[in-house]
Amino acid sequence: MLTLPPWYEVLDTFCIAVFFSLLLLRLWPSLRTEWRRPGVTPAFFVALGLMALFVIAEDVLEGDAKDFVLVLDWLVRDWMKDLATHAYIRSAALRVSAGTGFGLAVLVALGTFWLVDRRRVRDAVFFAVGTTGAWAFGGLLKVAFAVPRPGSIDRYGFPSGHTLVTFVAAGLMVYILTRSTPGRLRALCYALAVAVSLLSGASRMVLHAHWLSDVLAAMAIGTVWLGLLAFADSRRRGAAALGRAALDRLRDLAMKNAGHRRQAGRRADLHLLGSDGPRA
Repeated sequence: MLTLPPWYEVLDTFCIAVFFSLLLLRLWPSLRTEWRRPGVTPAFFVALGLMALFVIAEDVLEGDAKDFVLVLDWLVRDWMKDLATHAYIRSAALRVSAGTGFGLAVLVALGTFWLVDRRRVRDAVFFAVGTTGAWAFGGLLKVAFAVPRPGSIDRYGFPSGHTLVTFVAAGLMVYILTRSTPGRLRALCYALAVAVSLLSGASRMVLHAHWLSDVLAAMAIGTVWLGLLAFADSRRRGAAALGRAALDRLRDLAMKNAGHRRQAGRRADLHLLGSDGPRA
């Protein structure tokens, strides 16, 4: 059993406090306008993902078989073993696993080229870097946590890479394409991204490549990663909009000043003409 450092509980408590503080902005009528400020919604999901990750990682790292997450791990593993005895389910799991592995890499490349073709180069870079960054970060976390896969002692699986990258890739594409979409339709698109990611995780569990906690941790980390990317993008876009507004204001002031100068010049000319004219 691993003893977690004291700062772990402090950071967990901090994330819980941030989560409920931001939730208050969403629910309290007089504070809802603050919820619409750039970066608040992404920050909420970052806190939510971190809070979930700390709960899952704590049970997994401490290794107490009576902890809720580990009990779920074994229950779901036994259920997946029963499902894997059916040839058609195992075949479907193999196809989904391949589709969210190498197949996903192909889809990410195609999505990047499609965005470039639509002259959305900034979004293409944002999508490609965000997705590959999640893949690299997931690999580092596997080594850092060093939680073995089912039936293995030297191959690590926490968090699930298939689930993490699928969630980030789908979530980023939804974010890019639905920035100006009504809230309900956007929420439906995100729900589909979550469903596809969980399907990827389920296929890996059927193949005994991951525990349920690996998949849930991947979803939590993916939520944090997407939230951080959305936060950075919203702040950048907000700063760009503010910069454009400032430039427009400066342009208007310059035009007004130029108009005042022209009017002052005309008045001066008229005054000179009046002073130089014939006198009675």
